[in-house]
Amino acid sequence: MSRDRGMTLRGQSRWDDAEPMLRKAIQLDEQYFSKSGSILESMGHTGRTLYEHSKEMEAEATLRRELALRREKAGIENAQTLSTMYNLVTCLSRQGKLREAEQIHKEMHVLNEKVLGRTHEDALHQRTDYAIILSRLDKNEEAVRLEQETLALKNQVLGPQHADTLRSVTSLINFLEALERFEDCLPLHERAYKAYLATRGPDHPMTRERCMYYECMQETVENEKSKAEAKVKKRVEVEGSKKTSGETTSVASETAGTVVNTRRFGVRTWRAAKDSLRDLVSRKRYV
Repeated sequence: MSRDRGMTLRGQSRWDDAEPMLRKAIQLDEQYFSKSGSILESMGHTGRTLYEHSKEMEAEATLRRELALRREKAGIENAQTLSTMYNLVTCLSRQGKLREAEQIHKEMHVLNEKVLGRTHEDALHQRTDYAIILSRLDKNEEAVRLEQETLALKNQVLGPQHADTLRSVTSLINFLEALERFEDCLPLHERAYKAYLATRGPDHPMTRERCMYYECMQETVENEKSKAEAKVKKRVEVEGSKKTSGETTSVASETAGTVVNTRRFGVRTWRAAKDSLRDLVSRKRYV
């Protein structure tokens, strides 16, 4: 059959050859098997092939048709329907259609817990995807709350060193960085580095990357904290020798802003360093 041949070609990453075979399968299914589940299977394979072939708009149209039919035939509380929703939301996300992707993820978030269960691996993986969409929409507070809950579940269900658990760790780091919560990032950087060190060894590229990020963040936090504290202390001492104790208290309050400003400088320092590290990692120039 055209679908079987198309699936074989897709498995070989021969997208140009697989696509026409799968499109033909849809046409045959529409003509002869429109009331069977065969057409849904053909649509699903075609949609994923188009997506993998970077034809997102065509993939989106096919996946929307598949989802509408699955809703009609199997209902919304169905594992296959949820799988099609996930394929569609992934396609939308790649195209930058984040508002619609967020709405579908929000619906899936509720349905996954009801149909698959809160601790199902697919449900856990998709929670992180949802948090990433929220972050891309600058909803980082929501993203942090969701990913903290997800990380706790993954620690319990998958284990602290599972690949998807570490994906949550690094995602949470990114969300916290966007909120400039650098001190909260530091233990997560340490955890990620130590986990990769234990599971992949000291010479693995990912271990070296996490080591550089951790050391850079550690140095940034410590240096900027020391500079801020020294600056505040010096100003309080100088001003305190000139003013009354009440006025000195006021000076201490004013100079607290120095900590904030210095930490903001630390944000810029860390981001510049991280960009440099990413460039270094991308070129695989490890020291």
